[in-house]
Amino acid sequence: MLRALGLGDLLTAVPALRGLRATFPRAEITLAAPGWLADAVARIDAVDRLLPTEALAPIDFEGPDLAVNLHGRGPQSVQRLLATEPRRLITYAERGEWDERVSSIEWPADRNEVVRWCDLLHRHGIRCDPDDFRLAPVGERTGPVVVHPGASTGARRWPVDRYAEVVRRLEAEVVVTAGPGEWELARQVVAAAGSGPVAVGGLAAGNGPVAGEGLAAGEGLAAGEGLAAGEGSAAGDRLAAGDGPVAGSGLAAGSGLAAGSGLAAGSGLAAGSGLAAGSGLAAGSGAATGPGSDRFAGGDQVAGHPAPTAFSAPTVFSGTLAELLDLVATARLVICGDTGVAHAATAYRTPSVLLFGPVPPSVWGPRRGPHQVLWHGETGDTFADEPDPGLLRITVDEVLDAAGGALCGSESSERATSV
Repeated sequence: MLRALGLGDLLTAVPALRGLRATFPRAEITLAAPGWLADAVARIDAVDRLLPTEALAPIDFEGPDLAVNLHGRGPQSVQRLLATEPRRLITYAERGEWDERVSSIEWPADRNEVVRWCDLLHRHGIRCDPDDFRLAPVGERTGPVVVHPGASTGARRWPVDRYAEVVRRLEAEVVVTAGPGEWELARQVVAAAGSGPVAVGGLAAGNGPVAGEGLAAGEGLAAGEGLAAGEGSAAGDRLAAGDGPVAGSGLAAGSGLAAGSGLAAGSGLAAGSGLAAGSGLAAGSGAATGPGSDRFAGGDQVAGHPAPTAFSAPTVFSGTLAELLDLVATARLVICGDTGVAHAATAYRTPSVLLFGPVPPSVWGPRRGPHQVLWHGETGDTFADEPDPGLLRITVDEVLDAAGGALCGSESSERATSV
């Protein structure tokens, strides 16, 4: 299976991956995806082996019985999968000349991302439940409020001063998280919030676009293409390079999935898969406990701002992707934009306030749950450098009101949005 994208993209593909596991219970399922996602892959309970693969890079696999393209609609992702010499390839694809191994359907516009990939498999006789996206609880929901101001593009990034005002007025213990290259952004939020119960936690450089689902410089996509350059998607479907589905998984010979993973079905991931010991996969993962590129960097208190006294002193967040997921899973509330952290909150049913724009929540938002989705009905260029005008229409008071509703257990969905 190919889904070489980011955290949010992986989590929206969980129902599809579990559908494949249910249909092929004895098969060896290999997922081609970035290695830094290993801790998240371990929690899905559907994958036997993680094959570290970056977006649209060659897939180091030969002769799968079945390849499934969960990355995009091609042509590059289709070509990468065909290069593995599969017996059969299931994919979305534009009309074109493909050989007899390719079984494709046309890309559906304006489809919820979770449903999109379930539809692809349904059309090929593989049953999926779009609501089977939850991850197993990891503890009581007694943690701090998590605020994540980052995003991969400026268009999806709500202003720093507004996040800071939300933090200042929440009257709760708050942890501000940050992805690669977003440390200064997080520090600005903390500094602007003034002295208050705020800690900063972030992802160390080299960890991958966890919190912001971001792209490295030069990796951006043309507006409207959604996937890596040339992959294409319906206008408004934002999948940044490194964020989208990657094909290249397979099952054991005769099973319908790719062969060669070296593990029996259900045995966990192969050694070196990138998962930390205790995660359910073999050691050698890269989610090490010591300092390094696979750690979330610890945050320092901003100079000049004393430790808070109104609430219990905040704990500086420093840890692995697994620990970030645990933080979100046990948080009282998550406040963020359209990012991987939002999808983690959805997966753990953590109450959240999600700020959408320019991409509509009907495409990338939660289908249901204790989530307050704010969107003013405007779409735009998701790759723009400046915040989307529709996103800017969301006010601080709206966010605080929604936070109160989320903490009170109010249920929402992408259809219950602000206007």
